[in-house]
Amino acid sequence: MVSDEHHTMRVLRDQASGLQELVSECSKSGFSLAIHYDDALHDRKVELDNGHVIVLGRGLDYFHSPKGRRYFPGARNFALRSCKKTSIDIYFDEHVKSTWS
Repeated sequence: MVSDEHHTMRVLRDQASGLQELVSECSKSGFSLAIHYDDALHDRKVELDNGHVIVLGRGLDYFHSPKGRRYFPGARNFALRSCKKTSIDIYFDEHVKSTWS
């Protein structure tokens, strides 16, 4: 049981570290990314400052893994990987836009 807890904590730390790196890279590219966690919300979503909301059914984990094939072209180029079955909903919410102003 303790090993499961340690594994979960490591996964959460790795995720937080990766997301912080993404925030930093976005900033270098001239746009901002803010990440908020909500324990009551299961779905992952992206809210854009123009009011559009993108709900990702699987989060960002929708590509099949190259399964250890380091030299497979899709190992670095996601355009060459197949995708897992998922749904992505995009809609407009005028209230989202006002929270970014």
